[in-house]
Amino acid sequence: MAGAESVSVGELLKRYRIAAGLTQEELAERAGLSARAIRALESGDRRAPRRDTLALLASALELTSADRARLEARARQPRLPASRQVRSPASVRRPRLPLVGRQRERALINNLLSGDSSPMLLFAGEPGIGKSRLLDEAADRASELGWAVLTGGCHRRSGQEPYAPWMSVLTSFLAARPPERHRHDLQGCAWLVKLLPELGAYMLAPAPAWTLPPDQERRLLFAAVARFLANVAGPAGTLLVLDDLHWAGVDALDLLAFLLRESGERPVRFIGAYRDTDVSAQDPLPMLLADLARDGLAVSASLTPLDRDDAERLLALLLDEAPVGERSAQSATRGGILARAGGIPYNLVSCAQEARMSSQGIISGELAVPWSVAESIRQRVASLPEPGREILAIAAVAGRQATRATLLQVAKTLGYEESETLRGLEAASRARLLVEDGESGYVFAHDLIRETLERDLSGARGATLNRRVAEALEQQPASRQRAAELAWHFARGDELSRALPYALRAGDRAEAA
Repeated sequence: MAGAESVSVGELLKRYRIAAGLTQEELAERAGLSARAIRALESGDRRAPRRDTLALLASALELTSADRARLEARARQPRLPASRQVRSPASVRRPRLPLVGRQRERALINNLLSGDSSPMLLFAGEPGIGKSRLLDEAADRASELGWAVLTGGCHRRSGQEPYAPWMSVLTSFLAARPPERHRHDLQGCAWLVKLLPELGAYMLAPAPAWTLPPDQERRLLFAAVARFLANVAGPAGTLLVLDDLHWAGVDALDLLAFLLRESGERPVRFIGAYRDTDVSAQDPLPMLLADLARDGLAVSASLTPLDRDDAERLLALLLDEAPVGERSAQSATRGGILARAGGIPYNLVSCAQEARMSSQGIISGELAVPWSVAESIRQRVASLPEPGREILAIAAVAGRQATRATLLQVAKTLGYEESETLRGLEAASRARLLVEDGESGYVFAHDLIRETLERDLSGARGATLNRRVAEALEQQPASRQRAAELAWHFARGDELSRALPYALRAGDRAEAA
């Protein structure tokens, strides 16, 4: 195999596996190893495989004696220092976490890459639901199948560049390519200089010196991007991986629509992700998706939280990586993490990391809310209109479940009109912070949201809201059955004299029971 001596053992293993027509899972089954071990070897996370592991792999791949010797030689040779290694942007973007469940989504990815579906697949969902991890999975799978994979993403609109994420797609891909390939990649793409002037040095043809009407320039620029994607295509074609499309501007979405409708000489597929909690029906992305779906060019799949079994499997994988001596603390906290994380992969990962970093895993008798999760929740709350933020604070004080009547009544005492409160409820529900529970109730999507909001309240504000929640509950028909709840809220609202009768009533009911 030409050039094998310049690659790592993981890269060489990947070449032999692809040449044998095997997936990582199939090779793992043949060799009697785990697919996770194969992934670790090929990604470079595991750099020094044991001799018996290499023997199993060589036998499973049916390598010749020369190829077997070459693989063993690469395993013995030390890797280059980090300063001399060239890694693609996708490989350094974020650590790869276990992908558990998501069978439907995996099937959609396979359909996209096999050409059995629309040319664009989008995953939609709330922050932390696992969209980016699925994009990583698609990129890995596409690379195995011979696709050239280009990745990029958008940033918050306040710092958005024109044509994001296309600029990051092009620049990151070219940065990972050998400079001698640039002239081939950019052949016939002179108009890309309008987007990235720094490419001028690699162009075979001079950059356009004339000025055209904006619509004509845009058409030529779009055609240059299409030509570039054809130039860099792998044996199977080109896959574009686009993250955080909810922040994409109209210019970037227009380019995306053009490429989807352009029938090039080599297959081009698109897979992306966006937060459906951050867009409304009037935003550019949903409007474009409606048009593309009507034309059969795109399909969008909404991600839901992991079910209990998959959440348990993911948490077990995360916690079992810790040293054996820490596992007793993990078993004590595992149930609490599952109950509070709501099946959101990011929450599970963050809570597992918190448990592993802490020798106790427990703070003040209960698990702490990981800082990363708390900041993400605060960010989502801050983007809501003021009535939505106030409704969430009221609901956090009310407890695990709050009725619409309680929320409306407390908000009214704080000076909000009913229409304002309803708009706030809708905004909090659209952001998937609150979820409707039955016909008239609301619960938080997961307990970490409520805990973060409650802990962020000042003592004075928390006491005031507790008192007003108790006063709202007092006026409801079933108040006599909620004596313990009323006693709790009045006590936390610094109204001990009003809490006492309810506490006594709750005690009498408990004694009678």
